[in-house]
Amino acid sequence: MIYIPFTYFLVLLIVNVIRTKGFNLGSFLLSLYALSALLSIFLYSVEFLHYKDTDIALSSCIFYCVVLTIFFFPFLSKSRSKEHRIVLPDDKAFMYISFFLIAINIAGILMLLKTIVFVLGYDPKSLRDAGLKSVYSTGTIETAGLWLLGHFSDFYLVLLIFFFYSVTYLKKGTAFNGFLFIASLSTIVNGLMSGGRTQIIYWLLVFISCFLYFRKDMAAKLRKRLVLFGMIILSLIVTYIVAVTASRFENAFSGETDYEEAFSVIDYSGQIFLNFNNFFTNFEHKGYTFARIFPFIYDWTHAVNFDLSVYKRSIAMDIGVFSTFLGDWYIDMGITGIILYTFFYSIAGILIRKDYIPGTRKLQQLLLYFLIFQIPLNGLFYYSLYNKTAMISVIGTVIICCIFRFSEGEQMELADKSMAV
Repeated sequence: MIYIPFTYFLVLLIVNVIRTKGFNLGSFLLSLYALSALLSIFLYSVEFLHYKDTDIALSSCIFYCVVLTIFFFPFLSKSRSKEHRIVLPDDKAFMYISFFLIAINIAGILMLLKTIVFVLGYDPKSLRDAGLKSVYSTGTIETAGLWLLGHFSDFYLVLLIFFFYSVTYLKKGTAFNGFLFIASLSTIVNGLMSGGRTQIIYWLLVFISCFLYFRKDMAAKLRKRLVLFGMIILSLIVTYIVAVTASRFENAFSGETDYEEAFSVIDYSGQIFLNFNNFFTNFEHKGYTFARIFPFIYDWTHAVNFDLSVYKRSIAMDIGVFSTFLGDWYIDMGITGIILYTFFYSIAGILIRKDYIPGTRKLQQLLLYFLIFQIPLNGLFYYSLYNKTAMISVIGTVIICCIFRFSEGEQMELADKSMAV
């Protein structure tokens, strides 16, 4: 049974690559989940690990593969090579929004420069266990910087899309494009403040995804530069992630033979399906909650705000492990809740993919497209939109899309006429 997810995703990946004659966002998702499933097989085969005693259920394999395929479906479309360029609704609106997000996020980064230097020289595990304010005295400026990044760094998705859109289509200066890119790094800085890896991984996944989406429309010279630049960024990020992971798991695992800390990286990525299977077959529901799914609504309708740590302690099983977004949803909503969410997600995917101008995508469509893409992409480990600060970026992105929608004006009409010629 353990081989089913890997075999399924690998076959689907090969079929999608052949069908589209390329490597699109759907292929990227399938590659990530296939790799994770492959590592699950490896962990399952290691004798001294507790995973070896796990009973893999056919029902969990089928549910896992089928539901994930539905979430992948909007991104398994044909290559963008036959599409026209993405239409920018209004240049002024684009610039105003860009400057606002640039100013907020770069200001937060600048306020935390001294803190960044301290954090980079501090043990990540100790920082995560103790918390930044326990090991570093934050002044008024640093506190303001932490607040800014805590509320606006999750807009890195919008900033990266704007960056790739600008360098691909617009004739903006290098400084403007550079500021967009630097501002997007605020989520990495925010992650560094807690000694974590998650935000860094999310940023990297979105960067790669944006490159895959825009690359066919890029000039060859620009594409080569971004590949080289991306490789440099990737090497730095991988170095940090390995260091943090090794620190986090140092002396945490042992069996008949102790394995080195580097092995923990495999455990980090390969435990996902195994944990999902454990929840699917063994978790006993005593109630359902939408607190992690819709945190704002929960807090508005309850006297006490949702506290994730309290919620975890209230459940007998250890749910603080990676099990994909489906694992978190299964614990919170059960099979019925997942089916309902999947239904509405599918409808949203169909509406967002619709070409309202034949062969052309509006920029606000692209923002919404990547917004729903975040769920399976960042959900490789767990449901990433469980807190209110993450939801702020979701609501903010929808507001930006509304601004673009109502500022379309004449440019949309011109695009319509040009398509009719």
